[in-house]
Amino acid sequence: MPRIEQLHLADLVLPEGHPEARRRPQVIVFGFAIDHPDGVIVVDTGVGRGNAFIDQVYRPRVLDVGEALTATGLDPACVTAIVNSHLHFDHCGQNPTYYGSDVPVYVQADEVAAASEALYTVGEWATVPDRQLRARAETNSWPTACVC
Repeated sequence: MPRIEQLHLADLVLPEGHPEARRRPQVIVFGFAIDHPDGVIVVDTGVGRGNAFIDQVYRPRVLDVGEALTATGLDPACVTAIVNSHLHFDHCGQNPTYYGSDVPVYVQADEVAAASEALYTVGEWATVPDRQLRARAETNSWPTACVC
């Protein structure tokens, strides 16, 4: 039976002008790992390292996605897919860990388009290599049956 593990991937300090800053000035960034018989699926990779703007504005304490997986008893070498809920910097920041590998990265096509817009995200974290990108357009219809 698959299991789902919560991954603590970063701590951020929200800047003064952020809409949530007054209510909660510090936030934890989580991702998730699905331990599936076919391999580990990582949902969101957290915040990356080395972006001067993010470092200055959010003062992140980044926890390595591989170490977070190991802490839950999962082998980082067994990651078979990445799923990004969206491509903001705190959801795709450690995607480059897997760039250049055979691990596919699943993301909505609208997010891929949005990631190219100024100030949406950190481009080098969100720009998935073409051969790994699995982008799908959103649809308004749900499948009528599920065959699992």
